[in-house]
Amino acid sequence: MRRAGAGLILVAGLAMAGAGAARAEVLVVDLSQHRIAITSGFTGADVLLFGARDGEGDVVVVLRGPERPVYVRRKARIAGMWLNRDEVEFADAPGFYAVAASQPLKKLVPPDVLAENQIGVGNLTLSTSYTGSHTDLDSFRTALFRNMQRRGLYLDEEGDLRFVGNQLFRTQFPLPANVPTGLYHADVYLIGGGVVISKRTTALEISKTGFEAAMFDMSRRRPLLYGLVAVAIALVAGWLAGLVFRKR
Repeated sequence: MRRAGAGLILVAGLAMAGAGAARAEVLVVDLSQHRIAITSGFTGADVLLFGARDGEGDVVVVLRGPERPVYVRRKARIAGMWLNRDEVEFADAPGFYAVAASQPLKKLVPPDVLAENQIGVGNLTLSTSYTGSHTDLDSFRTALFRNMQRRGLYLDEEGDLRFVGNQLFRTQFPLPANVPTGLYHADVYLIGGGVVISKRTTALEISKTGFEAAMFDMSRRRPLLYGLVAVAIALVAGWLAGLVFRKR
């Protein structure tokens, strides 16, 4: 909390210093931390974004990333068995997506501006390819969003962004324990008169550390060795379990 408070003071100073020098520099933003390490005891984290605006306007923040392929499949009864018949690949689906705004999005900007800037889950532009019969892509998009929301990776409600005084603002994003690793981007928009006045972006990296990171790296770089180590660990665990139960 002290770190966030110091950050707000710094941002306010930068905003006031830059106000007279360049009116185009209407947004200053930062994160409470730019790197989150996932260890074996990781249970989730909260990321605080804070900043300052020069002038009037509402603020919208989109936290998203990293993009990776996601597959959605639909089963059908074929010859008395339930088999995967249709499959849609969303090649660039964000692994996490959340929005925070100082007012409800519908009050701030028209739908075409939201769609242009991909603000809101329903406005995500996703590359798709599918196999199977004639596919209704909208139903697969809905299934993708539903699955990600169920896992806590797409937040279906807009987060609360609050102003501290006239210039400073802050908001907080909860990250679940199953948040994917990779590079995230927080896009911050200053909205006025139904249009985007200014935009700033800041990055966040989430990565594994310790034994988990070493095993994950081994699985990618040396899959054969990773398989042998995994089998060895399983054998040792089984042997130890056998000793414990034998003593009882």
